[in-house]
Amino acid sequence: MSRKLSKVVINDPSVDVSVIEVQSNTYTVSGADVRPGPYPMPVEVRIFEAVNNAGGFSSVFAKKKEVLVIGEDGKDRRTFDYDAFIKGKNLDKNVNFVLKNGDTVFVKE
Repeated sequence: MSRKLSKVVINDPSVDVSVIEVQSNTYTVSGADVRPGPYPMPVEVRIFEAVNNAGGFSSVFAKKKEVLVIGEDGKDRRTFDYDAFIKGKNLDKNVNFVLKNGDTVFVKE
């Protein structure tokens, strides 16, 4: 079969390329989560969704009130109170913010 195809010449070929999924943006989940590791971010991902994508908390000792998000540069640090968000408390201070490319979500134990 390869011999037959090696003699085929296509003049002026036309090729279509489609992007199925963009995986250049990622975030990482670490600490007391069920499935820690890197996650693709083809669309906007909020902190609440990121924790749930990782399966939630792996331990009853996980500090749900102090979910830490560390920016790629290590300087940008934000915290999220998962429990308060679920209960609808302090929503003006406890914002379900969008993660940035390269962020690490860390759940303390």
